[in-house]
Amino acid sequence: MDKQVTIELTHLQNDGDIALERMYRSYKAEFFDFGRRYLSSDEDISDIYQDTVIAMYEKVATGQLTELSCSVKTYLFSIGKHLMINRYKSNQQVKFELFEEVDLAGSIDVYPPELSLQAEKLKTVILQLEDGCQRILTLYYYRNFNMESIAANLGYKNANVVKSHKARCMKRLRKLFLSS
Repeated sequence: MDKQVTIELTHLQNDGDIALERMYRSYKAEFFDFGRRYLSSDEDISDIYQDTVIAMYEKVATGQLTELSCSVKTYLFSIGKHLMINRYKSNQQVKFELFEEVDLAGSIDVYPPELSLQAEKLKTVILQLEDGCQRILTLYYYRNFNMESIAANLGYKNANVVKSHKARCMKRLRKLFLSS
């Protein structure tokens, strides 16, 4: 373990409020920059930063954390990242955009005409799919959700059910696309 890390942990355990305030101020600006990757609200980031610092302080104060294999900053940011991800997941409201409102080909004609025609054809074919297929494909391909998140958001039993449903949807999509 790094000597500097040992010193910081010892200060946190022995000096209490002074060391806590020093740590809080030392990493706050960097944490906010880091937090903006996951959350858009500075208020949420501030809440999570406070929770993060308190969680680390409590672990040190109770003796649960006496040594680290990384820097204090890395450990602190790791706690924060997990809290941000949990906050994001719990607050996430899935809003489905209708495919009519999404211009898959783009408004600027930068693609070759045959690609634009294929995008229009794909848009039309997607609209022919049932609502469940549209939602799964939208979440997976346009929103970059993983199978577990899709299962949780749409109420499926597990990721494997979503995976097999997605495979059936893609098979239907290919068939419709090739036949139109």
